[in-house]
Amino acid sequence: MVVYEPQLAVETLERSLRQLMAHAYAAEYGRGNWIDEIITSDQRSKWASLRTADQQQRTGVILPGGHGLEFTELTELVEIARQHWAPLKDALGKKKSAEPYLQTFLPLAERATRRRNAANHNRPLAPFEQELLSGIAGLIRNQVTIAMSSADPAGDIYPRIEAARDSFRHEMEIVRPDGELAGHIDTGAILHPGERVTFTCVAHDPDGRRLTWSARSNHDLQGGTSDTVESGEPVQLTWVVADSDVRESSTVSLFMTTEDSRYHRCGSFDQRIYFRYAVRPLAT
Repeated sequence: MVVYEPQLAVETLERSLRQLMAHAYAAEYGRGNWIDEIITSDQRSKWASLRTADQQQRTGVILPGGHGLEFTELTELVEIARQHWAPLKDALGKKKSAEPYLQTFLPLAERATRRRNAANHNRPLAPFEQELLSGIAGLIRNQVTIAMSSADPAGDIYPRIEAARDSFRHEMEIVRPDGELAGHIDTGAILHPGERVTFTCVAHDPDGRRLTWSARSNHDLQGGTSDTVESGEPVQLTWVVADSDVRESSTVSLFMTTEDSRYHRCGSFDQRIYFRYAVRPLAT
């Protein structure tokens, strides 16, 4: 069982709620209309401002489009859930049953993330509080995973990729659990040979099996880096841009598969995602 470090527990719960909301609200209100049903004009303005500020701080990086909740904080997500619970109840249960978990999680999360870099470096949570925070995040995440898998006929057999981002903070959050290709991003970023890009990814297996990840550029099935982690544990893979990657449409595919499993969704692997860049030669 994965025990989440406090900050990872908060991020896990935020990601789970965003995925569930995008899935459940789209089913309830329509894929093109759900965001207008659940957020106010003030919230929309606030999140648009945050996105603009983030873009201005990252000159030359194109932010990919998302489902509309990318800049929500945990307290905002919980409040949205409270106000629009009905579409979520199949995953989270009755509001009365889930509320105690949220009421317990929020103050612990606030303490865990407050003044993390304070000079005294004191641990903001006792060990049992960290375990409680991790347990609640894991519980809700499992409930969301079961609900998301219901949209995938094979969701109770094979693992699925939940989220991925690169070191330029291009991020995808997977809201469709089925299929070989879980998602992709055309980043718009321009790279050169010798540069390094780190990818951080998360996937979850319904049976808790260990997951092996590999990064391969331009479908080079023999090259790339790989690592194996527990289900639900973030993995980091690094791509060193090579001369052979020079092209205007250069892709890095991230493959995920269960370790030591006889069967896989796609034969030799379970799911993949890819990031696209422009790779240009160094000026001479």
